[in-house]
Order: sequence, then C-alpha cells, then structure tokens
Amino acid sequence: MVGSLRSARRADQAPSAVLLNGVSKRYQLRGPLVLRDIECSMQPGTLTHVQGDNGCGKSTLLRILAGVTVPTRGRITGLPARVGYVPERFPPGLRFTVRQYLGHLGRIRALPDRLTAARSGELLDLLGAPQIADTPMWELSKGTSQKVAIAQALVADPAWLILDEAFTGLDRSAQLALMEQVRACRNAGGAVVFTDHGQRARARALAPDSSLVLVAGALQPQETAPLERVMLVVLAGQPESFDVAGHPGVRHIETTSNSILLHVDAEDCDAVLAKALQNGLSVRCVESVG
Repeated sequence: MVGSLRSARRADQAPSAVLLNGVSKRYQLRGPLVLRDIECSMQPGTLTHVQGDNGCGKSTLLRILAGVTVPTRGRITGLPARVGYVPERFPPGLRFTVRQYLGHLGRIRALPDRLTAARSGELLDLLGAPQIADTPMWELSKGTSQKVAIAQALVADPAWLILDEAFTGLDRSAQLALMEQVRACRNAGGAVVFTDHGQRARARALAPDSSLVLVAGALQPQETAPLERVMLVVLAGQPESFDVAGHPGVRHIETTSNSILLHVDAEDCDAVLAKALQNGLSVRCVESVG
C-alpha cells in the first residue's frame, strides 16, 4: 500500500484469522433471515471473492465482516482493530469538505492529524483526484465520491479490507490503482474480502485465493482451483503503440492514457516484455500474482 503509513502498523495489530461461527442475520424481529448459519474463515494474507445474485445477502455479509452490523445469532471473532470498509452506497451530502471528512475519520481512528493529512493526500493523488481536497462532499459526482470512499477505507492502513462493489463508478486509472492497493494489502499480510458483481475478468485478474458463493443467504465455500503461474506486468507508454491483445499468454488487459496492465502466463512473459520494449514502452513492474 502507499508507503508512508506502512510503518505505523504496530505488532499488536497484526491480523489473525477472522472466523464466522453460525452467523445469521434478520433485520426485523419476525422478518426473514437474510443470512443463515454462515460458517467460514478468512486467513491473513488472502483475498476472498464473495459472489452471488442481487439480494442474496452479499452486502449484509460484508457489513458483518466490517464490524458495522451485528449478527442476529452466531458470532464473528478475530476482527483487527483497524478495518477498512467501502460500502456499496457511500452516504451522500455529508457536511464536510473532502479534507475535513478524511481528517475527521483519521481522528476517530486515533491517527495523528499530520499523518492523516499526508496519507489522505497520497491516496487522493493515487486515485487521480488531488484537486478535490477542499471540495464539499455534497458537490462530488458519484465516481468521485467513490474515490473518497476508497481513500477513507485505506487511510488507516487497515489489516482487514472490505470492498463492497468498490470498483463501480471508478475510471480505469483509479481501478488499476485500487487493484494495486488490494495486492499490496494481501502481500503485506492483510486480508481482503471483495464483491465485484458481473466483472468476472477483473475478479480473475485479482487472482483471489478463494471464492464464497451466497445462494438465498446460505454460504457455499468454493476453493479457487490452483492457478497456473501468472505474471503482473505494468508498462508505461501509449497503449495505442502496442497491440498486445492477440499475443500468446495474455489473459487480461487494462489500459489508461499512459499505461498498460497485463496478466500474462509466465512462460510467455519474456516474449511480451521484448515486444513491449521494441514498441517503445518501458517496464514499470513485473511480479508474480499466481
């Protein structure tokens, strides 16, 4: 994740496994169960994809995992002190500027003001929105509000990150930035749980360690099949100068105005890099993602 806050995580905040035991949820005393008898665990250093049709209980499950909703019965244990949560619907019309809002949440999370300010600036810059710091929240578009929602979730360098449709409404550059933050959190030993309805290609590109499928409020764990070794390649340059779509081994492509993110089979990676260099692009990052 963005580096300035990484050292702030204390040893006593190291993540442990999060366990759900018999978790059920209903919102009214005699209302239907939205979730029923959920049994699952999420380990440190893992990425979990929660799937299911609309209305199956995904958002309720993520609210419980974020600690903002209490189960009707059953229990959840192991939640770390610092949880980052992007809700499916970010509250509109908050009476703050963006800077004030992020500073307010930093104080709630017991962060020093100077650290919160530095971290907030880094995150807004990363998401392509440094100019909105003094904009009132109620003036923001839906996509820009989503960037603030992501910034507030990441500002405290959480060990436990919950993303409910967090990619929705983001421009391509911000989507890539969020994908990098998800990988960085997992690589640092944190745990990430996300939903991304209808975006199977992006979910595959993130290479989740496991998938959890909800059907009518009941959870059916499905371990992701072992992946072949896949490399993340980030290239700097003009995407139109490099036609990589038909190149052998290329599984996934994301582009911005000045960069290309690829997922490439390891055995084909050298050939893709050579072709990129021949076309005048530079290599920003190469790492294994599966």
